[in-house]
Amino acid sequence: MNEHVATRAEVEGLIGRSATHTLVDGRGVRVQQVAFKVAKLALELLEDPKHGRKPWMFPNLVQLAKDWITHCVGTDNQRDLTIIASVSEEQLRAAQQFFAALNRQESNNPSKVVPIFARYAPEGSTDDVNFYTTKAVYEAEPDKSPVNYVVLDGIGGNTWEQILATLLDGNKNVESYVKNDHLEFAIPYLYAGRTHRYLPDFIVRLKPRDEEDEQRHLIVEVSGSRKSAGKRAMKAETARMWCAAVNNHGGFGRWGYVELSEDPTKFKVGLNMAIQSLYDDGALTGLHEDGLKSVERLKNDDDDADWGGDDYPWDDLFSAAREAEAEQQRHDGSDEEGK
Repeated sequence: MNEHVATRAEVEGLIGRSATHTLVDGRGVRVQQVAFKVAKLALELLEDPKHGRKPWMFPNLVQLAKDWITHCVGTDNQRDLTIIASVSEEQLRAAQQFFAALNRQESNNPSKVVPIFARYAPEGSTDDVNFYTTKAVYEAEPDKSPVNYVVLDGIGGNTWEQILATLLDGNKNVESYVKNDHLEFAIPYLYAGRTHRYLPDFIVRLKPRDEEDEQRHLIVEVSGSRKSAGKRAMKAETARMWCAAVNNHGGFGRWGYVELSEDPTKFKVGLNMAIQSLYDDGALTGLHEDGLKSVERLKNDDDDADWGGDDYPWDDLFSAAREAEAEQQRHDGSDEEGK
């Protein structure tokens, strides 16, 4: 669970003897101690914005945290127990996973998510996009994009984004598209106990199949391999959940999400498959169970790592991060931050 956390450090100065510091020193950490820390953070996640905290729930949360530790961490797993008890970021991660387990309902009835709209800006538009940039740009086809240029991220421009823009310009099913730059189209998500804003790369509007067809939008993310695997997976799962919520609302057409990564030579095939799936109200719309699972293979930050070809059965919003962490146990790699 926490293989990426260093538990041993050797310190040596220019003069004098060296010293070794270990996080797991054999003294042992009690399950009750860890349960209290996890329950305390989970209680903060349960805080009601209007009525504040609910301290009367703490005793029950402690007992539930003990059960979660027993089944998900292990009462004899002193290494992970010590890390959770000692490292604040891992406490937040554990509380987040515990909180997800509390909110997961096992039943035959599928859960239904609904959107929460921004009070003062529930809808956005490209009409107000007007800015200067020093970044590299790609000139979009005027009949395909309401914004004349696609701003390419990165030093010297992102060739993968340029490849995708070229494919969108030439795709017969694409009515229009725009790079999500200065649009303020952001999806909030929670990672490692902190709130972040995810800004996907492109928004694509598809041509209607007939006069009665509803409007369909595809969110497209272009991802390189050198991004934090856990954070990248969390953003993808949250985007799928966002699509499911908007689709359940029914007032903004059909939305889908796809992440194109690893090999730009496969972008055309991946894009066409995503477009067809969106036309078919397929899994990527989030309306089905598979819509909340990743269909792309995520790759570790290590370029030489091979994750295999199987899809991962991520069952809820937070399981993506857990799955990425499990893979990091089997592959050594840098935890370089993605955008």
